Amino acid sequence: MKKIRCMHGLSPCVLKTIRIMKLSVLLMLLFITGAFASETFSQSATLSLKVNKVSLEDFFNKIEEQSEFNFFYSGIIDVEQKVTREYRAQKITEILDDVKDEFGIEYKIVDKQVILFPYEKNTEKKVDNVQSQETISGIVTDDKGEPLPGVNVYQKSNPQNGVITGFDGSYALNLVSSDESLVFSFIGFVKQEVNVAGRNQINITLVEESIGLDQVVVVGYGVMKKSDVVGSVASVNIDDFSNTPTSDVQNMLKGRVAGVEVTLDNAEPGGSSSILIRGKRSIEGNNDPLVLVDGVPVSSMNDVNPNAIESIEILKDAASQSIYGARASNGVILITSKKGEKGKLRISYDAFVSSQKLWNNFETFDGYEFAQLKREAYRTDNGGNYVIDESIFTFEEQQAALQSGEFIDWENEIIDDGAIKQSHSVNLSGGGDKTTYSLALRYFSQDGLIAGSDYRRYDFQTNITYDATKWLTIGTNVIYNSGEKTSAPGSMNTINSDPIGTLYNEDGSYKTYPTGDVSFFNPLINRDETDNVSNTDKYILTLYADLKLFEGFNYRLKGSTTSFFGKYGTYKTSKESSGRGVNGIAEKDTEYSDWMTLENIFNYNKSFGNHTLYGTFVNSIEKTKWERTNLEGKNFPNDFLGYNGIHNARDPLSISHSANEKTLLSFMGRIQYDFAKKYYIYLTMRADASSVFSENNKWGYFPSVALSWNLANESFIKEINAISQLKLRASYGSVGNQAIGAYQSLGIAQDYNYIFYNGGANESASGYSPDYQLANPDLKWETTKTLNLGLDFGLWRGKLSGTAEYYYSNTEDLLMRRSVGGITGYTQMLDNLGRVQNQGVELSLSGVLVDTKDLNVTLNTNFSMNRNQIKELYGDLDGDGKEDDVEGQYYINSPIDIYYDYEFEGIWQQNDDIVNSHMPDASPGGIKVKDRNNNGIIDADDRRIYDRQPDWIGSFSLNSNYKNFDLFIDLYTVQGITKLNPYLYEYNKGGSLNGKVNGIKVDYWTPEDPSTKYPRPTMQSIPFMQTIAYDDASYWRIRNLTIGYTLPDKLTQKWRINKLRFYATAYNLYTWTDYLSFSPEKDPDGYPESKDFLLGIQLQF
Repeated sequence: MKKIRCMHGLSPCVLKTIRIMKLSVLLMLLFITGAFASETFSQSATLSLKVNKVSLEDFFNKIEEQSEFNFFYSGIIDVEQKVTREYRAQKITEILDDVKDEFGIEYKIVDKQVILFPYEKNTEKKVDNVQSQETISGIVTDDKGEPLPGVNVYQKSNPQNGVITGFDGSYALNLVSSDESLVFSFIGFVKQEVNVAGRNQINITLVEESIGLDQVVVVGYGVMKKSDVVGSVASVNIDDFSNTPTSDVQNMLKGRVAGVEVTLDNAEPGGSSSILIRGKRSIEGNNDPLVLVDGVPVSSMNDVNPNAIESIEILKDAASQSIYGARASNGVILITSKKGEKGKLRISYDAFVSSQKLWNNFETFDGYEFAQLKREAYRTDNGGNYVIDESIFTFEEQQAALQSGEFIDWENEIIDDGAIKQSHSVNLSGGGDKTTYSLALRYFSQDGLIAGSDYRRYDFQTNITYDATKWLTIGTNVIYNSGEKTSAPGSMNTINSDPIGTLYNEDGSYKTYPTGDVSFFNPLINRDETDNVSNTDKYILTLYADLKLFEGFNYRLKGSTTSFFGKYGTYKTSKESSGRGVNGIAEKDTEYSDWMTLENIFNYNKSFGNHTLYGTFVNSIEKTKWERTNLEGKNFPNDFLGYNGIHNARDPLSISHSANEKTLLSFMGRIQYDFAKKYYIYLTMRADASSVFSENNKWGYFPSVALSWNLANESFIKEINAISQLKLRASYGSVGNQAIGAYQSLGIAQDYNYIFYNGGANESASGYSPDYQLANPDLKWETTKTLNLGLDFGLWRGKLSGTAEYYYSNTEDLLMRRSVGGITGYTQMLDNLGRVQNQGVELSLSGVLVDTKDLNVTLNTNFSMNRNQIKELYGDLDGDGKEDDVEGQYYINSPIDIYYDYEFEGIWQQNDDIVNSHMPDASPGGIKVKDRNNNGIIDADDRRIYDRQPDWIGSFSLNSNYKNFDLFIDLYTVQGITKLNPYLYEYNKGGSLNGKVNGIKVDYWTPEDPSTKYPRPTMQSIPFMQTIAYDDASYWRIRNLTIGYTLPDKLTQKWRINKLRFYATAYNLYTWTDYLSFSPEKDPDGYPESKDFLLGIQLQF
């Protein structure tokens, strides 16, 4: 039985059990790795071999095992023929010459590679054929004049008659007739057809394709060439996602795209980040972007396995977003998952193991220092005289610790430095003539920095497509993930725990009260006596059918369902601080949501002459359901069953249940026209009807228009060799935001329980009555109208490229709650009030610094700046001539997120003239605040606004490859942001400097060592203490430093491996910031953010 071998670009072939390598890949690899080949290798090496009735393929395999030669096939070779031979100390050429005639093969040796070709064993027939053939030869080069090895050259009428260009780009091909056409095909270049027309020599120059994986962008309901995109669409480079040690896919976007701000929400295992695209628009509504995976809405990017992502696009302007209308006000993130490709099975394995280490830029008071802080606080309140220790440290445990000098190191007890993260991912893909498939599996686990917390996640994802006919394709996508999370108790706080005490009893068990003070319960007992577990499962199923009824037209019917199941359980035993007095506390929650969509998508694409027309029409209906049930109980007979024994609670259970449904009906039309790939116009209209709005305003309408001028295709620009890309873009449009939950336009009825006296007995009854919120029959959408101006450019054949953009948006009809008169019986009503403005600039640059055979260095950077202001609110409600909302801290012409407070000016010193100052009641060591209006007193008008939004955000990344080594460095920065640190002023966080609660170590004021930043400790409340806590939270961070090495192909191909790469990564390696915390993005009471050191492997077959 013959086994068919085929070259890339030829007609499809069935590949079964025989190993075959594409010659195009072979020669390219030889060209790239030539520097590693031994130029002194000789074909004179001898082999000894004995085989008996083995297949021809096994015969060649045995030669490979005994030598440094590798065999590759081209054409049709029957490798199942049986070979019986014995050789003693014979050269490779002698062995091949011995078998070639019998088995119908020819060979060519290139360095250590043996390329096998078939030939007819009938010599006379072969001679006759040769006599009737003509040889066509030539050289194939790129547009720089460099030879291209590995190009497929074949006869158009007989694709099996083909060759592949050699190292110097040369080829030679026999043709039966000179009246034939040759096809030149190579990945990344435009395919060319050339008529031979009697010529014997044809030299060809191939031009790089302007469209490829990195030049195609997903724009929603379709794809477009990057050169045809009119709106603001940014593509994300996902190459280094696999070596980012986190389950938080959203955090992987940080610094990747200008205008996209990613902020850490929770650093605990299984934690997440928030995404803000081009500023905050809604005051009370949701500001999260819409995320779609293969066109299906999901709750966040974390629903997806990062190793199964093919591409990510971010739609930033209204022209791009408006196709999603009511949900697109906060931006749109489009994720495309990996699909299968026709061909043999491809397998990849990615894995890393990471060790976590605590990062912080502060210290807490140790035992000696905390004791001294207490002494100073008592001294201040005792007229400046120290109090004896026995009056301060009244508990035996405190006195013993002070006497021995042995204190509790809470960080060492609570933090698990060296906690492990690991990820293992397997991807399989392939396909035949009609079916393609891909499968992605992933396991991720993280042990928490805080002992007792961890996370496990399992991902399954598959895509299958089937070409039923030439006009019908059906497919399915399935995504499933399962998470298991254990959270640490909230009392696991390394900052505020008192170090002056004894941790253990004499028998080695934990002391209940380490300091002797019953107000401080041992947090380690709470850790060991608390279960806090969550289990989640999410399923996303999509089915679709594509009908290509005529040229350029495609209809897709797509249905999808997303289901989420969550189970949450908490149990505090009878030994835990809150459970000890009530014999245990249990809580159990179940959550379920279902999200169903049905879409009809019509696409039409037609080119005629210089005119190109794209058209899209979409009809969709979307329905969501959500419900949650909560059970609570206490007083259990024992702790054995934990929260699973909640039915045994002897105190009455507390039961609550919530549920809602929402529906969205939508229609969308989109038309894009271009003339000669120079002038573009893009029109979109979307209409949405949402059940969350009032009967009078169910529908919202969101139009947009965009124009583009591709100057690079103008003749007067083409003459400028330095310019390779130049495009101007402008767009204006509107998008909506539902912003609220279900039933918010209606009046709210609250359930009440009543007890009635009936015949000497109390009887209970339940009923409903109107609650605090008044219905609003005119409630409608928030609408954002945006102007976007953009410039895309490329210079020196792409050596320098970039995008610059300016945007200006107004969000109107903000959904806000306003007070209503008490005479109505209601207190508030949801209404459309106010307007918010966002404007900003963005710049992205990419430059190739070095590009040689052995060394490539590329630098990428992006910069974004957003200015956010409230322009309108409720009107002047209190008659003071101002529209500001002081209680809600909303101020006209100020950002949404601000602080409004007094301004710290320093610490009063002993030689200051305090009595005659604007703060005559102050004392040395007290806080001095600024008299901003210079009226000689401190009053409410001295307060100022602190802007909480950053001045600008930027990132800088360097990619470098030297031979088989690669280097990646990612630097990220946030500048001009102010945060209020509660650990520098709040009593229960140790910021009040009264010595009752430990806290962040600061250089406080004493008469002997006067500070200019922190006040004198005291047992009393310190006026204006909060003003010292406004800190500059700007930071620079080396987020990623990766060094990798890819084994040479000459080694891996011996092992039948396409790629084997090892790498080491330092993540969050170093951070420069003045903000005292575990992360400059979070307050110190947040879960500590780690820096990670990992080792990884990437393997492809």
